[in-house]
Amino acid sequence: MEIKLENVSYRYKLKYWLKKVNLNLHGPDIIGIIGDQKTLLLEILDGRHLDISGTVKIGNMVLNDDTKERFRRKVALIEQEYHPFTPLSTVEEEADYIFHALEMDAKKKKTKLLEALKIVGLKENVLPRFVQSLSSGEKKRLQIALGLLSQPKVLLFDEPMVDLDSANQKKLLRLWKILREKYKKTILISSNDTDLLYENVNRCVVLQNHTVVLNEVSDTLFQDANTLATYHIAIPRLVQFTLLAKEKGIRLFYHKDIRDIIKDIYKHV
Repeated sequence: MEIKLENVSYRYKLKYWLKKVNLNLHGPDIIGIIGDQKTLLLEILDGRHLDISGTVKIGNMVLNDDTKERFRRKVALIEQEYHPFTPLSTVEEEADYIFHALEMDAKKKKTKLLEALKIVGLKENVLPRFVQSLSSGEKKRLQIALGLLSQPKVLLFDEPMVDLDSANQKKLLRLWKILREKYKKTILISSNDTDLLYENVNRCVVLQNHTVVLNEVSDTLFQDANTLATYHIAIPRLVQFTLLAKEKGIRLFYHKDIRDIIKDIYKHV
């Protein structure tokens, strides 16, 4: 699924927040977004801002007033915090709101909902529970399950690891791989955590000065200390360790897993 932005600008209160953004991405893939206004970029891709100039396109569909409802079915935005439709709604009631918007056949509702819950690792017994009673990890997975109900091609994650403990972070990392490899989704992850991006995305987009300044393979970007310094991007810890080892004359390869670095050290030290 191609994602394409051509000369996209967003102006609010006489100020440009994004200006002449050009971006072309292909999926299925896992792609990171780092830098300024990354949340705004996700919201534009989700079709939430029609007061933009330029062209936003997913697949063959261009975002405009006539296509916005169909466009938004191709995309699911998973926000930092989950906000239920009503303060005391249950999981099943939340799904019903979405099914109503999708005008889905009543006979298919339960099957589609259970399929989505299974993908994210939730069981049927969550249906009668109040959304606010769920843990942070359960809420995140519920958001994803509800997003999957429209069968989107693109999933957008805004600062996905906020409020998640290490166990739930690992579950989310595994889920991204499943969504990409088995279900052929394109996943965009907005985060300034360079460790997270280096270890888990295949490509990275850098936003600075209200526009896209880099669109690189993640290894190319994060293993280039000079480029990172130029754009004031933190060096991932695994890369930093490898660079320090190289300075001391230890021959190490770049790795995205600390266990692989340890194996490499045993070989060369």
